[in-house]
Amino acid sequence: MTTEELLEYDVIMNFVASFSKSEEAASIIKLQKPLSCKKQIVNLKNDVAQIINLLNQSKSQKAKQEPQGRLPVIGIVLSKLKVTGTTLTAEEAFDVGTFLKNGIDLFKWLNEKNTNSEVNCECVEACKIIFNLIDSTTGQIRDTPSIMVIKQRIATLNKDLQNITASYANDESTKRMLQSSLTTQRDGRSVLAVRANYRSKIKGIVHDVSQGGATVFIEPQEVVEKNNELLIEQHNLDAEIKRLLHELTEQLSVYSIELKSFHNLIIQIECVRARAYHAINTKGVFAKESETQFNLKQARHPLLGSKAVPVDICINDLSLLLITGPNTGGKTVALKTAGLFVLMNQSGLALSVAEDSTLPIFEQVFADIGDEQSISQSLSTFSAHIKI
Repeated sequence: MTTEELLEYDVIMNFVASFSKSEEAASIIKLQKPLSCKKQIVNLKNDVAQIINLLNQSKSQKAKQEPQGRLPVIGIVLSKLKVTGTTLTAEEAFDVGTFLKNGIDLFKWLNEKNTNSEVNCECVEACKIIFNLIDSTTGQIRDTPSIMVIKQRIATLNKDLQNITASYANDESTKRMLQSSLTTQRDGRSVLAVRANYRSKIKGIVHDVSQGGATVFIEPQEVVEKNNELLIEQHNLDAEIKRLLHELTEQLSVYSIELKSFHNLIIQIECVRARAYHAINTKGVFAKESETQFNLKQARHPLLGSKAVPVDICINDLSLLLITGPNTGGKTVALKTAGLFVLMNQSGLALSVAEDSTLPIFEQVFADIGDEQSISQSLSTFSAHIKI
């Protein structure tokens, strides 16, 4: 097992990932490893602290409320834009539009007072244009004259089919021949559910037979042409929608670099926001950076919950910490707490410690626990060893 696994760091990161509103960000968080560069760690913790502050301000009615819109998975969709001749589906285009809208709202909320780099701002402005393209196209799919005409024809044909098939259920001479008065569909065509012994009484095309053979699904002759016309109009509608989506895809492909940059930016922000939610949920505190002092005050192992016993772990200008005590006395928990909190601190996470706790930055962390004792199962090294 790796050090991260022995210290159950992966369990913590899975918990942090659960706070993300993005599946893509959650997947990234689960795979992220602790940093070793002090500047990167400090910057990450500052970014998390900024969002914590904004989240706390959002509780005030006067403050701008945090955007709660979903962030659909669009990474695969964006990669399709690089393939010549590709046409996005309506659902894919809608997901990109939703991501852009909610991502822009998130960026604005985060940068209302403090703007990010000009590069990021230019990227966001480009994505506003892209969103308008998508919004315009989805509006055209609903409202263009050509599509409205086709939809009207489809509505008229559906009404005609409904009237014709309903006439069989309303006519006393044919009503008794039907297994059901409701019109059903087979292969996209309106058919009647006819009792098998009356099959020869209703002229038309047989499309299906029920498993028991008691019902025959017949398309009456008088609806065949209507069904044909309906099929043609539906094909025309699909073709027109596909044409609009193909034009949109070509327009979006021009902005593929900006889309990718914005997507990466929002996912990064979401990875930070999840850390902020984790800090608030656990009432965590950020450890201060120190060159030499390893000073955890009232540290509580996060996987023990309310059962955690606070412990002070202080190492000042020393290279060794020796812990002694009786079996099931908490030695392993204390050591695991120290190791896990180092990894969490270097991942930009708040810790379950008292204020003024300090930690140095470690280039590497090694753990040799021996029997793979599990904190989450509340087993000490000794009790895990003798457990049957």
